[in-house]
Amino acid sequence: MSILQGANFALTHTSAQHKVGTVGRNADGQEAIYVQADDAVDAKAPVFTDAAIVGSGTAANAPYVVTPITAVDQAVMGIAPVAIAAGSFGWVITKGLVTEVLVAVGTAINDCLGSSAAANTLVVFASTAVNPAKVEFDALVAAVHGIKMKAVTAIATGTSTVLCG
Repeated sequence: MSILQGANFALTHTSAQHKVGTVGRNADGQEAIYVQADDAVDAKAPVFTDAAIVGSGTAANAPYVVTPITAVDQAVMGIAPVAIAAGSFGWVITKGLVTEVLVAVGTAINDCLGSSAAANTLVVFASTAVNPAKVEFDALVAAVHGIKMKAVTAIATGTSTVLCG
């Protein structure tokens, strides 16, 4: 695997400028994967691999075709630092700090985070459930298969700095 040093994660492209799946590092110590968006992705949106590829993505770019999270049982692949248009290419951060990520109300420092049904919003895993519901179990399984994420700041305005990786 090659690693692109000095990558600019703020750039998006209508045609691939790097091999899809390339890992990049920037001067801020973040690591990201170059992906294709199947559906429009908002800035700071957590994304997952779109196995169905029913939007604007290309099957040849699987498993690096992403779409925004839509349920609690999706393995988050990374967080898009900027918006990526459907069918376009860009970066999703997999390691490092990402600021201003939408999180559920009640998130505190060091809470472990995962996907949710709320658009572009991460939620805290319930860690006190003695008999977890199926949805909680599915969320835990998805988190194990995605990147690890935790809140670095407590929320004040509905966003938090999130540590990926």
